[in-house]
Amino acid sequence: MERLTRKTFTTSRALTYTYYDTQPATPPPATTAPSAARGAHRFSDNGVYTKPPILFLHGFPDSAFLWSRIIPALRPLGHRMIAPDLLGFGGTSKPADPAMYTSDLMAADLAELLAGEGVAQAVVVGHDWGAFLAQRMWLWRGPALVVGLVLVNVAYMPPDRESPFSLEYLNFALEEATGHARYAYWEYFTEPDAPELTRDRLESFWTALHGNRNNWLRDIFCTRGAVREYLEADRRVELREYAREGNGWREEYMARMGERGIFEASG
Repeated sequence: MERLTRKTFTTSRALTYTYYDTQPATPPPATTAPSAARGAHRFSDNGVYTKPPILFLHGFPDSAFLWSRIIPALRPLGHRMIAPDLLGFGGTSKPADPAMYTSDLMAADLAELLAGEGVAQAVVVGHDWGAFLAQRMWLWRGPALVVGLVLVNVAYMPPDRESPFSLEYLNFALEEATGHARYAYWEYFTEPDAPELTRDRLESFWTALHGNRNNWLRDIFCTRGAVREYLEADRRVELREYAREGNGWREEYMARMGERGIFEASG
């Protein structure tokens, strides 16, 4: 995360978040008055932040590193940018209790982190599971905190208070409607040996995620039993260009995902 300041914050739940910030630990002196625009915040690298801060939320099985090439491209736009490793990932705490991962609690964690940085309002950008959490930050905290919402890869999912969640029913309904059990891979990750098997087959899992074949993700992740079969056979396929060795993504993934507890927490 070049040119970003790595920081940590401990929440009221005694959970430690690691995050990356375009603002250094000690902001430079102001050269002009901050903008009075709604959401404007403190100082940028070259003077003043004139636009709302942006909070970036990654998905599975990523970390804040997901944004390592996005944030530099957005720097000229004048936003302060903060990218945390979410709960269960990277350098952030990895509790094993699923009850620690409810959306209201994680939204509260992030609100505390922002408050600790003096951020009262932010635009929240989420990818994959981060898009789900971004939505829930809006629902739990509203415009008092979230002044803008950007969802990447995952559309809005309204809460359902009437029916308890059923993965079996969800996959059945999706298979009936689209021909594919789109969350079949979730079934794999609920199996007791999934963390150990996935960790033992990290290279194979990486190629499952980034294989360079037509309909690859559909065939592996939306077909019941396909992820387990692929990993147990320790299969490999040709990777997409960005995922090949030397581009940084694979190296970061292998170093991070080999840690004990990462799959137990985030899988």
